[in-house]
Amino acid sequence: MNWKYVLSFGVSALLFVILFTQVDLDKVISIIEGASLPLVLICVALTVLNMLFKVVRWKFFLDVYKLKVKKIDVVSTYLASLFLGNIIPARIGEISRPYFLKKRYKTSFFHLLPVILVERFLDMTALLIVAMLFLLFFSFFVSELLKIAMILTFLIMFLALAIMLKKPWMKKLTSSVFHLLSMKKHLRKIDDMIDKFYAGLAKMRSVNFAPILLMTLASMLCEVFILYFAALSLGLSLDLAVAFGFLSLSLLGGTISSLPGGLGSAEAILFTLFVLLGVNASMALSAALLTRFLSYFMAVLFSFPFFIREVKHK
Repeated sequence: MNWKYVLSFGVSALLFVILFTQVDLDKVISIIEGASLPLVLICVALTVLNMLFKVVRWKFFLDVYKLKVKKIDVVSTYLASLFLGNIIPARIGEISRPYFLKKRYKTSFFHLLPVILVERFLDMTALLIVAMLFLLFFSFFVSELLKIAMILTFLIMFLALAIMLKKPWMKKLTSSVFHLLSMKKHLRKIDDMIDKFYAGLAKMRSVNFAPILLMTLASMLCEVFILYFAALSLGLSLDLAVAFGFLSLSLLGGTISSLPGGLGSAEAILFTLFVLLGVNASMALSAALLTRFLSYFMAVLFSFPFFIREVKHK
């Protein structure tokens, strides 16, 4: 895993190097330095608000499990996993949330794991829907390769969901994989984990999804307005519909790339989209970098102390 981790950051660094060779760096720095401070501060506030909405969504899910979790622990376990999710490839770090909660309240890791999967499914579905609507109405951004990639993503997501919802299918698939890998001796332990997972998944039937969907939408709106105000702070005005589309495509691309936090890939997609819109390269990269700094890097900065808190807990 260590070399894969280093390789992921190497790919991210390479993407940034390629981006930097496309522009006049001195001009990019000058543009960013001239950003409107009040609008930048609005973006910082939106980043905090975005994290708050996600914490509230996490609390709604926990309420289904009848867990009496202190408010500070609800916040801390979510933000600690957010930190890990942003620095570990493929956002695998997000599954640390049930682990952190298990350390504090002796809950079952696999019992709570379905929450993470449901959350990721909701986020990805929202991004895909917005991205497809954007490409439908702004057809000049569409390429055949992009169409194929989005269709494949949809198919993979719903295939994974279909398997996840069927316990016999999951057990059969797991059994086949472990037999193939000559790891049959571990099957009993894995079966026990699967049973706990589906016991937790059964709790999802009693979830009131209305407030959860509302928090998902509110979170997405925060990210859209971070992009909108970050661009505006540089003197670049966007239609909100375009901001929605740009955000969804960059986040989808960052997720599919499996790079830590989408580093490099999300910025490259934003840069390309701005250029396709007719924005000059230096301004396009400035807007992409400032947007990502105010959303991604600020979230990493704010969530780091909570990660330290969870790691120190015995």
